[in-house]
Amino acid sequence: MDIFLTEIQIFELTGFTKTQLDEMIKVGDFPKPVKTERNNIWLERDVLKWANARNLHISG
Repeated sequence: MDIFLTEIQIFELTGFTKTQLDEMIKVGDFPKPVKTERNNIWLERDVLKWANARNLHISG
């Protein structure tokens, strides 16, 4: 079963601002979100994979 994270959850986990997150996505330094009708959401496994590749310690 896939677990999804909201933009707010991404901010809380990473400490990024919206501007920082948008720029990182734009240049390919953060996983792209899944776009829904109303929101952007991220697969938790993609975010954890990104964090692990950078030796960041976040828990989903």
